[in-house]
Amino acid sequence: MPLQLKAIKNKTLRQFYARQNERLDDWMEVNAIVKALSDDILESFDPRDDNGDGIAEGGGALMDTRGCIEPFLPDEEQEKRRVARRNAKWAININVIANIILLIAKSVAAFYSSSLSLIASLADSALDLLCTAIVFITHKLVEWHLSKLRRKFPVGRRR
Repeated sequence: MPLQLKAIKNKTLRQFYARQNERLDDWMEVNAIVKALSDDILESFDPRDDNGDGIAEGGGALMDTRGCIEPFLPDEEQEKRRVARRNAKWAININVIANIILLIAKSVAAFYSSSLSLIASLADSALDLLCTAIVFITHKLVEWHLSKLRRKFPVGRRR
């Protein structure tokens, strides 16, 4: 579709269709969620009792993917999200490495020059690195907590 959009000469019309495409992509995601949920609901009425414990273990599509809707999205959208995740990971890693190198360079420069301006800049760089570390650790703690909650409160009929 981007090639078709580029072929439109009128800038306003091209922007209109670009926004429409974005809205359609958003609705594809909503459609995938609704479809997965409806599959789960239908599967929950399945009277199978696979392990003989008296509880029907119907697992729907959304339950099988642990609540992740990405497998239900079109291939292009999955690829777009995979590339976005990879790019974000690269950007974060480059940011951390650049902050560490900058911190080391400013430390050496501040040590040899004893400049208050360089010492202030060094403190700023150290705080940047500290903020990045806080965000990273918080993200990992939230992921860990959510995985504990998913185990404690499973989705579907298995609860």
